[in-house]
Amino acid sequence: MTKLYIKLKKLRRSLLFLCDIFLWSISFYLSYSVSRDSFSLLGNEKEFFLSCVILNICCCAVFYYFKLYQKMWRYADIEDFFYVEIAVVSSNLLFFVVVIPLGIALGPRTHILTMLMSSFLLFIFRLAYRLNRILEARNSPRFYRKRMLIVGGGEATFFVSKEIFKSPDSDCLPVCIVDDDKIKTGRSISGVKVVGTTSEIPKICDIHKIDTILFSVSSISPSDKKRFSTFAPRPI
Repeated sequence: MTKLYIKLKKLRRSLLFLCDIFLWSISFYLSYSVSRDSFSLLGNEKEFFLSCVILNICCCAVFYYFKLYQKMWRYADIEDFFYVEIAVVSSNLLFFVVVIPLGIALGPRTHILTMLMSSFLLFIFRLAYRLNRILEARNSPRFYRKRMLIVGGGEATFFVSKEIFKSPDSDCLPVCIVDDDKIKTGRSISGVKVVGTTSEIPKICDIHKIDTILFSVSSISPSDKKRFSTFAPRPI
């Protein structure tokens, strides 16, 4: 069972592609059936299957154009999900433009339902995959994150903490931030609170049980950096 799971993990991109095809197809089938008040395809088999193939081709083309299969969905953020929704809308519009010259009259209701349903299903599927990856990492016996203090409350800290939170495999967990600009105290950056200034680092390390310190500011002197590093077992 474990070997099979490992093999499947190596085929993530192919499995994601096949799942997308299934979701596009099931979205179209449900929309087509609802629009015709019947879940039977008798008498409409040719129109349905031709339309379904065209839809899948349009969706594949647009998704590859947006490079959605090159993304690492286990590290996806809100921007990646936004691009999925844009791609779904674009592919359905392309589908609508393609079927009209072919004389396939599906009706606006079918097109709208297909777009809404495929948007919902693809979003939920990728969200579930992302959450499963996070839970998988956190439930791992080897999972332990070093409690990290970040020195500096600027733009660099925002991007660093964002990348750390995106990666469930990271061995560090940003716990708090210090910055000498007292106006920032009490505010949060990427969900991490600024708890004080650099002069309070010894006390903060003790209170928050800090394992490691990350210096995200260039203005700190080498001597201060060396001094602050002594307050955590593994400064970086």
